[in-house]
Amino acid sequence: MRMLLPTLLVCLIFLSAGGIGSLFLRKQRRRVKDSGLYAVNCLAIGLGFLSLSTLALGLAGLWTQWPAWIFIGVIFIAVAAVELTPEKNRKWHQLQLTAKPFAPCSKIEIALICALAALALLVFVRAFTPVLNYDALEYHLGGVGEWIKAGRIFRIPGNFYTAQPFNAEMLFGLGLLLEGDFWGHAPKLINFGFFCGLIATANLLLRGIGATRALSLGGCLVFAMHPLIIGYSPSTPAFSVPIAAALKIISIQADSARAGIVFAAKNDLALAFFSAVALANLLAWIRTREIMHGVLAGIIAGLAIGCKYTAIGVILIPCAIGLVPLTCEWRDWKSLLKHEALFLGFALLVFSPWTLKNFTHYGNPLYPLLPSLFTNESFTQFQYDFYCNAHGAAPLLSLEYWSAVARRMNHYTLWFWLPLAGIPLLRERRPLAIGLAMTFILGHMACATLTQNPDRFQAPLVAPLTLIGAMVLLRLMELRREWRWGGACYLAAAGLLLMLMLTSSFQLGEIKTGLHGKADDETLERILPGLPWIRESLQPEERLLLVFEARPYFFKQPVECNTVFDRFILLRHLRESRAQDWRSLAASLRQHGFDYVLVNEYELLRMIQFFTPDRMLEEKFSGLPANEIRANLKKTGMNSADLLPLYPPLIFEAVPADEIQILHDFIHEIRKHTLYASNQSHPERPGVWIADLNAESH
Repeated sequence: MRMLLPTLLVCLIFLSAGGIGSLFLRKQRRRVKDSGLYAVNCLAIGLGFLSLSTLALGLAGLWTQWPAWIFIGVIFIAVAAVELTPEKNRKWHQLQLTAKPFAPCSKIEIALICALAALALLVFVRAFTPVLNYDALEYHLGGVGEWIKAGRIFRIPGNFYTAQPFNAEMLFGLGLLLEGDFWGHAPKLINFGFFCGLIATANLLLRGIGATRALSLGGCLVFAMHPLIIGYSPSTPAFSVPIAAALKIISIQADSARAGIVFAAKNDLALAFFSAVALANLLAWIRTREIMHGVLAGIIAGLAIGCKYTAIGVILIPCAIGLVPLTCEWRDWKSLLKHEALFLGFALLVFSPWTLKNFTHYGNPLYPLLPSLFTNESFTQFQYDFYCNAHGAAPLLSLEYWSAVARRMNHYTLWFWLPLAGIPLLRERRPLAIGLAMTFILGHMACATLTQNPDRFQAPLVAPLTLIGAMVLLRLMELRREWRWGGACYLAAAGLLLMLMLTSSFQLGEIKTGLHGKADDETLERILPGLPWIRESLQPEERLLLVFEARPYFFKQPVECNTVFDRFILLRHLRESRAQDWRSLAASLRQHGFDYVLVNEYELLRMIQFFTPDRMLEEKFSGLPANEIRANLKKTGMNSADLLPLYPPLIFEAVPADEIQILHDFIHEIRKHTLYASNQSHPERPGVWIADLNAESH
């Protein structure tokens, strides 16, 4: 029952999405030639509609359970009323009579279907594991959780990430509202739905280039097993060695394989799905020259941008340069400009609700981007530069930039990008292969702009690489039938990795955890010490101020916090209250309704290790080399108050010494009223501690 109800709710969301998408595309239904493409288009359009509608509900202050149920119920009933009429049933029956009979599956096809089913089962079970990923807890679900607490979507001052487009997160929020559980399973189950849709779209793409059913099923398996899609989790030494060894055979760098997007409650899987469906429509546009496919490609590309800003550089512009020119005759400039305007125009139109929301909240339609054009005190140009420098942004076409381009090729693994060398062997499909290669290369170069951005940003580019590999393999099989054995070995490698990953997941206890469904106190204490104590000891209405901790989704209580690239929450309260000492700051926090302060010294040290400039570290620690300081920072024995000058948000704000002293005194003094401390037995070590702001001695 625990797994059944969330699963049924997510099925309701996807069925409603598919139904509403079919209503939008009812005119196209009459002349549909590819039922598979029509189905994924309906799903993508419907999911986009639900996402933007949920955004509208949140902005209207209707982010509570009953409005969500009324909304999804009205949609489901409307779709059922339109689609389940006798006339529709008669047409469906006629379509069934005229459809081609389904050819029986061969043994290898049955084996591939079983492998895909086993993989899907693994992803489904792991969808019931608790969300523990930092980024998800910080903003993918952290922002959604804060909006659920408030019952509306509002501007969160300490979390600039929540100003980014959140198409996927809107669906997560809709699922949680329907589920009625703040820590429900809907987000990961929705990602499981995106995973199934992505595999179906990969099969559609492969069949569209002429792959046989067996080859397309094998290609789907290889696609799903790519490290950027599903990743792997080495557990015990007995299993981590063969997994690393197997990956080393087919990849230059096995470490990149940890960066899968399937098992995390993030927006990357939705981005990959929408990007793949947009790519499928672009290929159909090239093949049929029907303008409707161009419209749908633009709309769905706009939904991809609505998942993440990076889609502009990774998907939209590369597709506009590499694939849209193939939809018209060579040197037909008027047609080319028309098609480019059509594709880009519909994409930006569908993306525009997020720009309007940000313009209303921040005065910047692309907040936090372009701070020099749209000045805003919440995120200044200096903060933006600090963010870019922290992520290793390199000047375009510099030596460091090209080094990042070459280094990040490892993340796609050798067996995916090696087929690029086979493009000259192609004949009729060579222009398409070159267009796909340009799409991949331009998207990859865009990913390398921030040299230290997460590998998962590159996941949408696996689809064009898969198509190029399939086209080259098909051509080789045409040249020599013996090459079929090479294809079989290629697919067998994916099967081996599947077996190893299933074993790894079992060894890690992830399947057992998924079946159990909740994180135990030991796990929570390891991820954030003090969290079990908070859940047992504090009332839901008691308010916490989180210092150096940026994961609000852990808490059902009202909280305020800041990310490492936002203004320091304590400094904001200090300046707003105009406090002159730590006592008046504490009094001001009590007046604002705060009951407790949680200080996470672990996170402070981690932020300093990753983001504080070398020069400041060397000045603080008497000229020791910065690398040595970072390696031994947790052994310094300094408490959080002493390390305040190294805290990144205080660096990019250039805070005066007197304000730092007040903050120092506040953290030092309230520590005397600690109710919980993770380092109680070893006070000299950094830890997490919770202090009572209402202590009488304040």
